[in-house]
Amino acid sequence: MKARKELLTAVWLAAGLIVLPQAGWTLADTGEIEKFIRARIEIGETMSKFMREQGGMDRSVENMRKMETDINAMVAEILGKYGMTIEEYRERSPKVFANEAEVNAFLEANPDLKKRYEVLPLHQAPERRGPPRE
Repeated sequence: MKARKELLTAVWLAAGLIVLPQAGWTLADTGEIEKFIRARIEIGETMSKFMREQGGMDRSVENMRKMETDINAMVAEILGKYGMTIEEYRERSPKVFANEAEVNAFLEANPDLKKRYEVLPLHQAPERRGPPRE
């Protein structure tokens, strides 16, 4: 159970779905905000579907490693469509999503995206800061 919990935490962190505050935030332009919101939605929806499909899977260390590899490949493919790598997304997403007013304004102007964004797991989980607890 601990390995599954750590993997799930790593998945969401790796996907950039939990925004951690960082110093030196900069404002993002609307095009960048749209790109990051669309990527976050697609990653969140893909990961939710993937985790539902894995529900009855054996949680051995070997299977957990395979899941991690599969997840990284899926996230890399999604981000590639938006011209980003996982590393670029991890670095830039906290800065982009830090400007809540701009993000909210974009979502208000795009109600279809807003609905999809608001049901992502990051909006249903308590805020976390720092590394996962043991």
